[in-house]
Amino acid sequence: MNVFFHHLSLCAPLFLMVFLGWALVKIGMFSHNVTKALSQFVFKLLMPVMLFHLMSDGSNRPPVDWKVLIAFFGGMAGIVAQSRQDRNSTVIPGVAIATALMPPLCTAGFGLATGQYRFFFGAFYLFFINTVFIALATYIFTRFLKYRKKTFLNKSRERFVKRTMLAITLVTFIPSVFIGLHMVRVSIFEVQADKYIAQVFNFPQTRVIESSKIYRRGGESPRIELLLVGEPLGEDVIENARGQLASYGLPRTELVVRQASTSDKVDLQSLQSSYVELLDEKNRQIAEMKQRLARYQVTNVDIGDISQEVGVMSDNVESMSLTKGVMFDVAGKPLDTLLVCVITPKDFQRQIDREQLRKWLSVRTKVDNVKLFVEPKSNE
Repeated sequence: MNVFFHHLSLCAPLFLMVFLGWALVKIGMFSHNVTKALSQFVFKLLMPVMLFHLMSDGSNRPPVDWKVLIAFFGGMAGIVAQSRQDRNSTVIPGVAIATALMPPLCTAGFGLATGQYRFFFGAFYLFFINTVFIALATYIFTRFLKYRKKTFLNKSRERFVKRTMLAITLVTFIPSVFIGLHMVRVSIFEVQADKYIAQVFNFPQTRVIESSKIYRRGGESPRIELLLVGEPLGEDVIENARGQLASYGLPRTELVVRQASTSDKVDLQSLQSSYVELLDEKNRQIAEMKQRLARYQVTNVDIGDISQEVGVMSDNVESMSLTKGVMFDVAGKPLDTLLVCVITPKDFQRQIDREQLRKWLSVRTKVDNVKLFVEPKSNE
């Protein structure tokens, strides 16, 4: 469904521009030359780019999904282009054919050549669906643009043509609805299963290295198979996990848990992939911690060394502290970072050259904005 709305949101602005331009021409706001230039820009540049972008988002999925929109909007673009006065351009129909018809035909040929008939029938079915949707888009726009309908002298032949068109549409559309519903159910099941595995089987000493989510047709119970490594889980823990299936929207799901031992054959590739993911997560957490520490780090120079050097420079300094701070305005917007230094002298009556010490701290710590304060001892 997300792919559907993505394609729709991508196509809608372009076709909105087309209809807006058509309306402005109808009311006489654009001259003929401006209209011709804008039409060339839309149909020869924007439309092909949009269709190729739609096709670039395709993935290896079952033959029927929301990518039939490519065929539908490609056919729509083709009939709009052919409805213009300049009908010599074949850019739009060519792009529609290249994006909606050629890829499934190539896949069907590959499946036929390699003996993988599942690929052949699935890709050929997608080709058939795309062809029907191109024809459907053409029909809708010819009706919208009020093209003259073909008249049949023989009324029985007209009824035969209409029934044939309706039958082809139903034969194409009805199976796609069932396949689409099955895809939606499988997608929902996998999302709920992933959430269940991530939250229920989250143990510090035990990790899921392999999971298999099987959605079955015909009323059979779905199945989740897990392979665990690490500290073995007790039967009571596993039974408790089974009891939580219903709360995650998996009431009829069968849970099978295998815990790896010396007699189990562990998929090394899955194990390696699992630990790579774990390592990436740890590295990400370490990077976040380093960023947080950098916010609170006063300076790259050791504060202990600075305090000793300050003690050598002035014999009246008893202690000092350095703090990194952030200056905000009254609206809460950060303005600048600064280094705050508080000096506690041995004798508050004796003067300390604050300006010289502040400049030295700025050079020593490589911080431009340094604030220096001299505070007496708490008992003075």
